[in-house]
Amino acid sequence: MMSAIMEIEKKAFRRELQYSKEELSRRMKEKNFVVIMVHVSGNPVGFAIGYKDPQEASSFYMDTLATVIEKKRIGSTLYHLTAIFCFKQGFSHVTVRTEEQDDRERSPKEFYEKLGFYQIPCDPCEGIGMRKDLDQQTINEYVHHLCVE
Repeated sequence: MMSAIMEIEKKAFRRELQYSKEELSRRMKEKNFVVIMVHVSGNPVGFAIGYKDPQEASSFYMDTLATVIEKKRIGSTLYHLTAIFCFKQGFSHVTVRTEEQDDRERSPKEFYEKLGFYQIPCDPCEGIGMRKDLDQQTINEYVHHLCVE
């Protein structure tokens, strides 16, 4: 799994945003660490990584969401699966740190806003803090969304 994550990151992110093997190993030891991996035709094409937010016990920190196939709803599906899992584990929020625009002129902030995230205070050195509140109605909508597609 580690090699698949690192391979996807090489294609999806600039070097300074990629995990080193050591950092990924350390992250995998975080409390409530989760990896959700998506495969297409047997090949890994995307993943979401997260863990209990060290700054807020009721929040799940989605550290990384990455795909090598864009505009096919893989990213939003990964988020929906992560949110459903988090809610079932008792988390009431998902938080992310992102950026306004990446090196490929994409807007990760806009991606998260379309998913219903809103901006929260955050150290500017960490990027833009965003949060999505989770409740049963939201989770029901996500499940319906996944079943329809």
